[in-house]
Amino acid sequence: MKKALLILLLCLVCVFGLFADEIIRYVDPDSAEGGDGTTWTLAYDSLFDWEATEEQDLTDGGGDWMHVYVRASGGTADTTAVDISGWTTGAANYILVEAASTDRASASGYDTNKYRLETGASTAITLNEDYLRFDGLQISHSDKSADNIRAFYNQSGSGYILISNSRGKGNDDPNWYDHFFYSTFATNAVDIYNCIIYDWGDSNTGEGAIYINTPSGSEIIRVLNNVVYNCYTGIDRSDGDWTVENNAVFQNNDDFDVAAGIDYNASDDGDGNNPVTPANWANVFENAAGGDFRLKSTDTDLHDSGTDDPGSGLYSDDIEGTTRVSTWDIGAFEYVAPAGGSIVPVSLDQGGRRRYVPMIWFLLMFNFVVSLCIGCAIYQMRTTLKNHNRRIQFFECEDTFNAWYELHGYLENKQVTKKG
Repeated sequence: MKKALLILLLCLVCVFGLFADEIIRYVDPDSAEGGDGTTWTLAYDSLFDWEATEEQDLTDGGGDWMHVYVRASGGTADTTAVDISGWTTGAANYILVEAASTDRASASGYDTNKYRLETGASTAITLNEDYLRFDGLQISHSDKSADNIRAFYNQSGSGYILISNSRGKGNDDPNWYDHFFYSTFATNAVDIYNCIIYDWGDSNTGEGAIYINTPSGSEIIRVLNNVVYNCYTGIDRSDGDWTVENNAVFQNNDDFDVAAGIDYNASDDGDGNNPVTPANWANVFENAAGGDFRLKSTDTDLHDSGTDDPGSGLYSDDIEGTTRVSTWDIGAFEYVAPAGGSIVPVSLDQGGRRRYVPMIWFLLMFNFVVSLCIGCAIYQMRTTLKNHNRRIQFFECEDTFNAWYELHGYLENKQVTKKG
């Protein structure tokens, strides 16, 4: 029943969204100070400045919604924490903060040339409004002396919250109250998918990198196709109706503290239904310790091991924008073999890494051999025809002569008849 209500809520958001006007603003820490955010040239130089300047009632103009694009054209980090408050929002009047296409978070690593929100000892984004969405962002904390810092802290937002295709890197210190997403306030629904979450810790209370403890217990929480790595506790719930599927949660002190709703996840503990427990995670990801959570081409643990469309149409691609194919992979990255078919390992390079040759080269070689055989056959046919060339020419000349002779006789008869 709760899932049906969530689907209805999302459908209403989509329908009402068709009639809402989009307000677009731009944020670039490398832009000149004092811009009004209406173009990239006049972009706000921080997300904080955008929020402080643009606070408004999005419902009073007949249906507006705010779309904020962020980038770092020169690689400068955004270092000011943001508290989203003072707005009036609605299901169709939401706020979306989205990385520009050039600055989206990637599975391969934390990129300091792209937009990133690095707020030191402060929570990066505090949510005090309803209906907020965040997509493609990079957020990190490096101050190990700080306590109670989060990438996202839902302090009083009660509407729908969406976090997708993002990277959240903690300070890699388990002795503080640090979380990627933290909520103790009743909210209608939370969706977190295609995110890479690592280095968050809280050994004091054992709370997870994703931690939701709300008073109502009626929230619908979906945590799908994420990577949660090197945290004190991975995914932690106290209340709500949870769906936790297609996640890779590993090398944490405790991977899951969720009583139900766990299915098709990869972990060290083998929690939930249809669990996947890789014997060696080094054979799964390119370089987890270095922040590269792309699946290796040789992986057989997470590849094709998830369940298709766990969000019931919420998304269909991975953190890189690659369309997922059946059966979906576990984690934020969908491995798709390069064009040309299967990958064949042939040797090791000097660094001990495998090199691969696409099957297409074998197909090209096969086509070359077939073409060579066809060419030889054509040459033999031409040689055979050449031996009969004179005879063919003779018959062609004979046929031409006969035709001319018959025509000549016909014309002579016409002339005789005319004279007569």
